[in-house]
Amino acid sequence: MRSEVIIPALGGLHDLEIIDILVKEGQPLLTGQPMLILETDKASMEIVSDKEGLVSKILVMKGDKVSAGQSILQLEEKEEQPKDVQSVASPQLDEIKQYMTKEETPKPMIQQSVLGALNLYAGPAVRKLARELSIDLQGVLGSGPQGRITMDDLKSYVREQQRPSIQSQQKQRALPDFTQWGGVKETTLSSIRQKSAQALIAQWNTIPHVTHFEQANVNDLESFRLNQQKKVMESGLKLSPLIFVIKAVVSSLKKFPEFNSSLSSCGTKLILKSYISIGIAVETPEGLVVPVIHQADRYSLIELALKLQELSSLARQRRLPQTEAQGQTFTISSLGGLGGVGFTPIINWPDVAILGVSKIQHQPQWIDHTWQPAQMMPLSLSYDHRVIDGAQAARFSRDLVESLEDIRKLLL
Repeated sequence: MRSEVIIPALGGLHDLEIIDILVKEGQPLLTGQPMLILETDKASMEIVSDKEGLVSKILVMKGDKVSAGQSILQLEEKEEQPKDVQSVASPQLDEIKQYMTKEETPKPMIQQSVLGALNLYAGPAVRKLARELSIDLQGVLGSGPQGRITMDDLKSYVREQQRPSIQSQQKQRALPDFTQWGGVKETTLSSIRQKSAQALIAQWNTIPHVTHFEQANVNDLESFRLNQQKKVMESGLKLSPLIFVIKAVVSSLKKFPEFNSSLSSCGTKLILKSYISIGIAVETPEGLVVPVIHQADRYSLIELALKLQELSSLARQRRLPQTEAQGQTFTISSLGGLGGVGFTPIINWPDVAILGVSKIQHQPQWIDHTWQPAQMMPLSLSYDHRVIDGAQAARFSRDLVESLEDIRKLLL
């Protein structure tokens, strides 16, 4: 029996670029076998098969953009597929299906789409209106109990989306003809860079950023780190300064919970999170990707190093699962290995703050009535001024510096 395999629900995402095709015509295809790799604005996503048979024809090419419901290949099935898939079944899922179109019905190809929908808290009226307006509720921040999305949240989201952007208000300036001065070459930005640019513009234009700068004397930290690095070197593990920064940030977030929060869509409520998940900006050939260390407060220094190494490797290989690229409560962007004495990082919404880390500088410091050499780590804390004021930022930064200058405090 011949059938077609289609792209499943993508959690509201559409027009995703195919960056790799993992099957060939004439080859057998098994249930659960990866077929394509799609690129989102944060990471890469594998599409797996929910059918079994022989691939007779591939209907897409590398570089094509696809959306949910689109056919990607023809399959000669060996046997009929089950009428029902019971992998995920619950009253909530039945409610979701009631208000979703046929094309959006979650399939077992991407379980995270189903699970993401199940984790949404919204009543039938809100879901019905969202469906009529073609709004993906996963993009709406709820202000009700347990993050429940209210009708006011949905209306606020619609009003925000209807506001004319700065770009639409201003006429696009025409570029000059650069060829009059010499040769030029035009290249296309990767999908990640294009989508990141859109997100950065929105975050910069809608969040009132303020940046607080600090320096931490990390003489003792570096001495301890280098000593421990020798012990773990044989295992191929890198104990970088960033690992200690993550540990110190977790400690400070516990003392200053407003930095581990999100501002509601209506702008009148603060959503404080009881968990701490740290996003780490990672450079890849396609652009910046932000893997997330979930429940970072549960990891030791060595465990953090292992987790960061694993996630960074997946990100650079474009194999980072979508579930590992979302859900952060605070983000760190480190240029420690490159240089610079400070920068202003842009807040990674829905966070309310982000920490920038620059390269450790060797500087003289006035200590105990004498000038002494010191290794100073520059820190840049950008924060949402609607949520955090300067005094709070200064206290958070000082607590962070004190932990980095005396890592014994991280044991308390």
